[in-house]
Amino acid sequence: IERAFDLAAGADLLICIGTSLEVFPVASLPAETFGAGGRVALVTQGPTPFDDRAVVKLDGDVEAELTAVLGAL
Repeated sequence: IERAFDLAAGADLLICIGTSLEVFPVASLPAETFGAGGRVALVTQGPTPFDDRAVVKLDGDVEAELTAVLGAL
């Protein structure tokens, strides 16, 4: 978990997929990224505590959203 926090703090972009970000300690990872000046993208159905700070929030079915993103690349 320490490695995950180190990586989150050093990330330019943290992509959170399929999580409500309500279970700790992992729920704190976006805060680490934000605190270090990075950005967060969310791909999950339903609200998270970081929706208002995310650079993008894809709120549909996770598989469909990721398939669409990959298709656009």
